[in-house]
Amino acid sequence: MMNMKKIAIVLVALCMVLGACQKEYLEKKPQKSLLVPRKLPELQALLDNVTLMNRQTSLTWIAGDDFTASDAGVNSFLSVSERNSYRWNADIYEGISSSDWNVPYEQTFCSNIILEALAEYPEQEQATQTYRSIKGAALFFRAFALYNLLQEFAVPYDPQTAASVMGLPIRTQSDINLKPGRGTLAESYAQVMTDLESALTLVPEKVPYNTRPGKAAVLGYLARTSLTMQNYPLALKYASDCLAQGVSLIDFNTTAPYLSPNGNVELIFNAGDVTSYSYIGSAEIGLSPSLFDTYATDDLRKTLFYFKRPNGNYYYRGSYSQNVAQFHGLATDEVLLIKAEAAARTGDLSTALQALNELMQKRWKADTFQPFATNDQNEAIRLILEHRRKELVGRGTRWTDLRRLNQDPQFAVTINRTVAGVNYVLLPNDPRYTYPIPDGEINGSGIPQNPR
Repeated sequence: MMNMKKIAIVLVALCMVLGACQKEYLEKKPQKSLLVPRKLPELQALLDNVTLMNRQTSLTWIAGDDFTASDAGVNSFLSVSERNSYRWNADIYEGISSSDWNVPYEQTFCSNIILEALAEYPEQEQATQTYRSIKGAALFFRAFALYNLLQEFAVPYDPQTAASVMGLPIRTQSDINLKPGRGTLAESYAQVMTDLESALTLVPEKVPYNTRPGKAAVLGYLARTSLTMQNYPLALKYASDCLAQGVSLIDFNTTAPYLSPNGNVELIFNAGDVTSYSYIGSAEIGLSPSLFDTYATDDLRKTLFYFKRPNGNYYYRGSYSQNVAQFHGLATDEVLLIKAEAAARTGDLSTALQALNELMQKRWKADTFQPFATNDQNEAIRLILEHRRKELVGRGTRWTDLRRLNQDPQFAVTINRTVAGVNYVLLPNDPRYTYPIPDGEINGSGIPQNPR
């Protein structure tokens, strides 16, 4: 075990060179020949390095509308890039390197190293379950990385325009000297779906740790990606298939998700944010009061997820990760909500409300929940989206939801906030919903910058 950890550390150090100093990932030219693991246990050890592989982009967490910060919180607890994100400034980084850009491409590099090593194995060994599991996981993590990058650094997905707007560099080889350009958004999402669909044929049904992807995790991310692409029939299929894998749901009447002695059984895939941002535990940053007020009295999430600080801020304590880090992975509740929304948008209100009520029954005080019922499609979608927001606070999904829902005027949101007496406004479909690519990357690769 120690030898495997050392091997992982050496190659991960090689990967992390790519994000060092002030320069960006694609500028770097790592010497892969320094160490390229070949044995299956070595490759598995690389995938099990959760401090690299199981991390998701996070700057948008503070840019959304779920949390607010006092002036003291902005000045004392937010870094330069966090402050600029909170105010939706044109310049986010001010010349500083961005982990939100670097880490996913480091994950991609390591995934490609693994896939290239696996391609050299003889055919008879490629049939073993160990080989298949490792290959499937590497494909999953490559898709995971690109999907997360797309939520921050590419424009929101619109099925009508995706084939004509810029995507992001798609890296399917470890050679950093290659410059793939940006391609189209449709091509970027197609790569995510292709990698996930390939992974689905390889990964096992059950995995020993929820930091590894099994079939439920891959199906869940296929459902999440399909929802983001507004392909609701496909989102419904994959969400239903994921739930059919035997996933669990917590009853909040008996267990809080962050207090379960045996771990959170709702977790399908465990991932955190790329940086432990200091604002998460700050008393000067809390849940938006208007969001808190939407929780019904008998909704257990109102007390299990939050407590009121002496200064009046509502502290979010509901992290599914069961520690101070924010949970940005996948859990059963999200998949149920994907199923509910996708079913409602395809006109199957019975399935939609059944999925919503299955979740809400576990979130309401016992014997007080009255199942939701409506024959109006728009009302059903509104109900589901309302509870999606209240259920998934702090999960890293809100920014993606805002980008998608802003394309529909009936669900579009204008966000206002005041910092030091200055009012900031983010209108629906504003170009600032797409983050600028760090300047170091633009200068090194020559790819076009996002309008801001």
